[in-house]
Amino acid sequence: MAEVMVESRTMPDIKEFVTIKQAAADDRVPYSEYWIRRLVQDGTVKARKIGEGFRSQWLVHLPSLLAYVKKMDDLGTKKHHPD
Repeated sequence: MAEVMVESRTMPDIKEFVTIKQAAADDRVPYSEYWIRRLVQDGTVKARKIGEGFRSQWLVHLPSLLAYVKKMDDLGTKKHHPD
């Protein structure tokens, strides 16, 4: 049985989590599955790993991903020029 990792002894609202594939298919998300996976690995967006071993799966916190998308949109070309 899959378990959800829990922080601070509170259960996150699982309705806000989607698979990486579902996140990439969302019209509001302009990123590929590969890029979303990188954001998860870098800790840029919130995510939870469920299951163990090769059957484990990452669930992405959709509000966190959408906030990142908005931040990148707001920065526009400035995200490429740190000046």
